[in-house]
Amino acid sequence: MNTKKKIFFPVMILGLIISLVMAFITRGSILWEQIFQHDLTDCFMDFFHSVKDSTMENPYSYGVLYPPVTYIFYRILATLMPEKAVMVGGHILRQNYQATMVFFFYTVFTVLGFAYILRKFYKDLKTQALFIVLMIMSGPFLFMAERGNCVIIAFIFLGVFLLWKDSDNKVKRELALIALALSFCFKIYPAIFGILLIKEKKYKEAIRCIIYALLIFLVPFFIIGNGIGAVGQWVEGIRHNMDKESGVEAGLGYKINFTSTYIALAAIFLRIRNNEAFMGLMSTFGLITSGITFLAACLARTPRKTIALLTCFMLGFPGFSYQYMLIFMAIPLALFLEEDKKFDFLDLLYTILYIFQFILFTVDIITVAYLAGGVCLMRFLNFVENCGLLGMTFLLIIEVAVTIVKEIKEGKKPKLVLSKK
Repeated sequence: MNTKKKIFFPVMILGLIISLVMAFITRGSILWEQIFQHDLTDCFMDFFHSVKDSTMENPYSYGVLYPPVTYIFYRILATLMPEKAVMVGGHILRQNYQATMVFFFYTVFTVLGFAYILRKFYKDLKTQALFIVLMIMSGPFLFMAERGNCVIIAFIFLGVFLLWKDSDNKVKRELALIALALSFCFKIYPAIFGILLIKEKKYKEAIRCIIYALLIFLVPFFIIGNGIGAVGQWVEGIRHNMDKESGVEAGLGYKINFTSTYIALAAIFLRIRNNEAFMGLMSTFGLITSGITFLAACLARTPRKTIALLTCFMLGFPGFSYQYMLIFMAIPLALFLEEDKKFDFLDLLYTILYIFQFILFTVDIITVAYLAGGVCLMRFLNFVENCGLLGMTFLLIIEVAVTIVKEIKEGKKPKLVLSKK
């Protein structure tokens, strides 16, 4: 076991033990105060509401947010549930035993898929099971499970893309492109990983991937919506939700992005109360950080740093990216822990920042960003996760910048091409 693992695993286990002890002491209430969504009546409802939405004639006329292939998936699952319960609504559906069994098997299979992807990236057999268990018991994963969100499906498809895109098997390489297209069609954000194909000069593959993505994205609008007109309704629904969730009144709770982190840091350390003007300024800082992150991802030399930077961009850029999106960081983490190199100070910093993003640590602090205001206040664990993401982003950018400066001094020109190391 290398030094990174000797630090990462004990700290993660300690956080889990403390959380379990706190859960027993508080009879579980600390879990809802620090990890799960605050509305006790809304558990698993990302799943059950979506099943209900999928059965409507044109769900986009009601302002739903997911791409249409997602609702086709949920409509298939709805056929396994009683029609009357589905038609009544998500909360009634959650109380139906057939529907809950469908959700149970959905959860089992997606967790197995999640574990399979991690197993392929993390190959140390001695600690493989421990790594997978700690990822499943991490803050981001538990929040995702409590919401019943389909982000785990997008994660699985993205993992397949990263695993098979360089395969010697032509069929697997093509399936990798389809997997990336499907990941995009479930959650949109993973589209940024198409940059890997450009950096590797796989231009034909990139074009085919775009074609797959467009077909998988657009055709279902004719099945689940009212044709191409539903695209405009979907965009309007996204715009409306962004305005609502990105406003001051919504608060910072459950969010993972650069802007929210800047606002929380200013509220805590500078005692600046959030308002529309201040949020606009912090949004500008967030956009600048996102732009630099994207540029660094394009200029990074190694696959590990490129994947990590693309993941940081994917999480930090959107205005309403939530905690469960951090499960995507499990792939860069696995690559980092498996990297065989001499342990140095940078590795220590990366290890700490990954711990920040994944540790399950319940502390009885209602909020550390009270001054930021809003309906949903950012809790301690959420704040730590945000700081871990922002800190890692800066550290990766600095590493890439130092490498480029060295190359320029040596008379080399920065390139977008990715090395195989």
